Amino acid sequence: MKAIACDPVAGVCSPAGLEPRSPVVSGDATGLLAVYYVGDPMCSWCWGMSPAVRQISAFCEAEGMAFSVVVGGLRVEPEPWTAQFRAFLRREWELISRVTGQKFGYSLLDLAQFEYLTEPACRAVVVARELPSGRLRDASGLAFFSAIQEKFYVEGCDPKSAGFYRSICEAMDLPFHEFEKKWHSREARQATRAEFDWCQRVGVNGFPHVLLQQGARYTSLARGYASDESVIERIRAHQHAGSHGTS
Repeated sequence: MKAIACDPVAGVCSPAGLEPRSPVVSGDATGLLAVYYVGDPMCSWCWGMSPAVRQISAFCEAEGMAFSVVVGGLRVEPEPWTAQFRAFLRREWELISRVTGQKFGYSLLDLAQFEYLTEPACRAVVVARELPSGRLRDASGLAFFSAIQEKFYVEGCDPKSAGFYRSICEAMDLPFHEFEKKWHSREARQATRAEFDWCQRVGVNGFPHVLLQQGARYTSLARGYASDESVIERIRAHQHAGSHGTS
């Protein structure tokens, strides 16, 4: 079983065993623009890019452009919790903290046993999007996604336990008992797997990743860590090209 691969230069983490593909689907490239943020709540570079993603989401909202969070599934089978893997995580987290300024807690790395599996956290994002809207929840699920990141990376809590999500649901006025029931369901697991499959179909093989959709075509705006300014500049370029194409 291959381990998670992280590129410290590109600022990207890749799921085990996925081959590189170009994230472009051929087809008609006309129509409204939409932006997809593809990540995993337990992807360390995604946590590093979290402030930038919030700004990208706010830009899309201001422009009347659809913005969606899609979970990619960084590790769908447990990563062996070896001393080598813990040392790798510590190096990555320290580097990302220096590069991005994001805060990390390291208490998790002192645990003798931990099952590093990201599907449950991804499933939580999928379930939260389907619950009745809470006062702090956006339709894309980004607020819930970000709350998982902070509780995992800063507080060192385990996202594989349903109780992990109670405080998040309460803070966002989401019904925790309904969340818990759905989170354990077969339907939620299937829906989460469907998102993982979608990511592979459009060629996403590393997180964080920002895609632009126009019609049936998906174009990569950023593969790996990127500033909000650089991504927004690329979105504006496509907006400008689209306006000229329809004039």
